[in-house]
Amino acid sequence: MDLKNTPYGKPAYLERLYWRKQVKKGELPIVDTICIWTDICGFGNELANAGMNLQDFINNGMHEALELLHDKFTSPGHFVYEDLGLMSKDTHDRAIIINDGVAKVIDVLDGNIYSHSISRYLANIIISHWQALNCLHERYNGKLGLRTVISSGQRMQYTNEQKLGSEFVFHGDGISDVGNDFMATTFCSIPKQLQMNTALARCYLIESSGSRNGIERNGFYIDESVLKLLTKKLKKSELSISHKSILFRNRKLDALELDKIKDIKFKHNLFETMVYRIGKAKIGFGLESEEVLFDVSDIGVDPFDA
Repeated sequence: MDLKNTPYGKPAYLERLYWRKQVKKGELPIVDTICIWTDICGFGNELANAGMNLQDFINNGMHEALELLHDKFTSPGHFVYEDLGLMSKDTHDRAIIINDGVAKVIDVLDGNIYSHSISRYLANIIISHWQALNCLHERYNGKLGLRTVISSGQRMQYTNEQKLGSEFVFHGDGISDVGNDFMATTFCSIPKQLQMNTALARCYLIESSGSRNGIERNGFYIDESVLKLLTKKLKKSELSISHKSILFRNRKLDALELDKIKDIKFKHNLFETMVYRIGKAKIGFGLESEEVLFDVSDIGVDPFDA
């Protein structure tokens, strides 16, 4: 039989062989990364009220919260590097939704990043959080809330990003429609940005620790690991951190200022860190330094509608 008609002649199999060799040699790419984890607060209670029955869950109108989460947090974002040769589809973030939580992961590559792209990326996350939080509060009369944590760490790719049906099929030259459909089906999807990711682990552990550890409902939190990583990527004049605020600057103009309203010493058996709860976020737009002020510590009127 011709190898092209077997799993062993398919590109996916050859790629899997490559990764198996890399795993055995212990030579796997390790990349710095930033993760944003957002979770709907109160969702579990509403699922319990529906008796874990999804039709009753729909009848109670709670399914709309899932579509809202998808709508606000899955638009692609990216950093812009001074070395434009680094730019590719891989410099854009990736998102995955797991029930009522969404993770966005973006790589931080070797090379200087333009400060305006970092401040704009973070500003978009803040706006998404604020708008989703207010929509949930209004739609569900305060029953549901939102909590967002940003952390950094490393990720490591160790296998293909997807597993297709073509990796399992031996066939002749003539293939049925059913066979073609099977071979084209993705049975496992694991983007490299989400393979073995410690930033995602940190985010989830911080967020899920909840109010008993100071991570309160409707809060927006930044792990100090993010600031340590970005400090290495930006000029001194582009990022300043004080006991009151975090300030990103672009061309000597304030691009994003985050007020710290609470410092939380977070301890887990895997790591210890300082987590900052953010209050007001002042976002600067353009050379005229137009500003919009969000208060992500509370429910309020959208500043774009004010």
